[in-house]
Amino acid sequence: EFYPVNYLRNIAISQASTPYVFQLDVDFLPQTNLYANLMSSIIKLNITESDKTALIVPAFETQRY
Repeated sequence: EFYPVNYLRNIAISQASTPYVFQLDVDFLPQTNLYANLMSSIIKLNITESDKTALIVPAFETQRY
């Protein structure tokens, strides 16, 4: 009925005690200033904690981490 990974992810999201959740794969390496950029976008777009909004972070494949 459920895909185990999706089911567990949804449980984790429902238990998050922070206003925002950042989902990523284990091999995702965020840029150094990602937090500041996301918070800036949230402010510019006037996103509130009650909004159901997704911000898409581009991912690029590299030769190394």
